[in-house]
Amino acid sequence: MVKHIQDVCVDLRCFKLRERGWPKSKGMLRKKVISEGVITASMQDAVRIGLALGSGMPEAATSIVISQIQNPSQQQVSDNISRVADLGSNKVISQPIRKPQWLQFCLTEFEDNPGEARLIFWSGTDEDTWSMSDPNVDKMILTAKRNALIAMSWAIRNPNDCVQLFQPNEESTSMLAIEAQHDYEGWLVMGNTMVTLYESVVGLRKFEDLREI
Repeated sequence: MVKHIQDVCVDLRCFKLRERGWPKSKGMLRKKVISEGVITASMQDAVRIGLALGSGMPEAATSIVISQIQNPSQQQVSDNISRVADLGSNKVISQPIRKPQWLQFCLTEFEDNPGEARLIFWSGTDEDTWSMSDPNVDKMILTAKRNALIAMSWAIRNPNDCVQLFQPNEESTSMLAIEAQHDYEGWLVMGNTMVTLYESVVGLRKFEDLREI
């Protein structure tokens, strides 16, 4: 069965995991395991593609949102993008982390012991391995996918602010600005390739073709 386009773009089960050599077999029973580090690394790739698609190809990005909503209307899609984009704005204005600033979208909501939700930078290592059958793997992949979709929705609403997120450090020079532009354009090319490939398979619904309410 063909996957929906949003699963193709940000489903981390198939997004560069094999390129990174995962999942791997471990132990006498050769059970399949995956590292938390490769999930978070794949999430970072998906976040950058989401930012590039949302700002550089907003119609395709909107179609990805459309594919997630059952019997969507234009109003529902617009409301969804605005609501999810607000989650991205909360990440951008939270306590800054190291450059490049797109890493802000890897901030993930976790609950501490009293049950209070906090945004924490999520990064794993290859030493932290999980069985592929462990339910926590599905939870981590869904969380990673959610971060990528938040980045994409935020970029739809803030297209002019995306390139600067790719600047590698705090300095503001013309050379670094060019480097950020090239980095951004590289992820946009990757996103465009993915959209073009899967549009021919599953199709993309256009916003203007939806009912208004």
